[in-house]
Amino acid sequence: MTSPTKNTLDHRRISPVVTPEEFVSLTGLSLSTVYRWIKKGEIKATKLGPKLWRIPKSELLRALGMEDVPA
Repeated sequence: MTSPTKNTLDHRRISPVVTPEEFVSLTGLSLSTVYRWIKKGEIKATKLGPKLWRIPKSELLRALGMEDVPA
């Protein structure tokens, strides 16, 4: 499975926040990498519970190199 690119991803269809699992499916990264980046502060995320994280859409777009696209 390939991750979406600037040309194939319709950023308007992405919710304002995504789960780490959604982040993985959209970027092609591994789940362990996403959690490691969250822990290091490389991805901004909000912890809502013991195992419940949400990542802002802006962080997803930044990871995909689409930070210049309006959220």
